[in-house]
Amino acid sequence: MYGRKTGGRKAGTPNRATAEIRQVAMLHGPAAIKRLAVLMCGPGPVAVAACRELLDCGYGKSPQPIDGDGPGGPVIVNVVTGVPR
Repeated sequence: MYGRKTGGRKAGTPNRATAEIRQVAMLHGPAAIKRLAVLMCGPGPVAVAACRELLDCGYGKSPQPIDGDGPGGPVIVNVVTGVPR
């Protein structure tokens, strides 16, 4: 019976635990963005990391190469964050 789902949540049903965590995290989102913006103006690697996080949140992460076994070689997948605009 390969390829057929036999248990668990039905496709499209949200995970309640994940939804609750996401809701709580979103409450802190604006404060986290403000803090990253402050850190971005600081010195050294902290500023670089803060810039990267802000860009990832605002524009999504850059395409990530994934090794592919099929014909045509590697597959490029664009990773999108769950941050609402």
